[in-house]
Amino acid sequence: MAVTLPGRICGLVGALVARRQPRNPEGWLLLGVAVCIIVLFDSGLYAVLDYHRHQGRLPLGTTAVFLKDTLGEVFVLCFGLIILLFPDGRLTRRWVWVLRAYLALVTVLIMELPPTNSAPSSDGTFRSM
Repeated sequence: MAVTLPGRICGLVGALVARRQPRNPEGWLLLGVAVCIIVLFDSGLYAVLDYHRHQGRLPLGTTAVFLKDTLGEVFVLCFGLIILLFPDGRLTRRWVWVLRAYLALVTVLIMELPPTNSAPSSDGTFRSM
């Protein structure tokens, strides 16, 4: 419940902004963050349910592990864009260089991330490949 509270808040604010001002990217970014939070949380729970309780027999178990491993970084990196585009969804000239530096940093961070090669073993535990 406490984990999904930020997702609910982002979703409500994002839906409100997207409905009132559909051209404002803030609302759509907040909706995207809300979806990332919910999918990240639910995919982790589904992966645990699949591999620890059902020994990997449920459908889309490996997809849940993949989403759990990759969406965390995307979720964190989206918050910079939300802060930069606040309040009206537009950048002024003096903030364009900050956006470029941020995108360059994000690109470097994504390239530097180690690959997550965790796969479930036959006994339902995760092992590194």
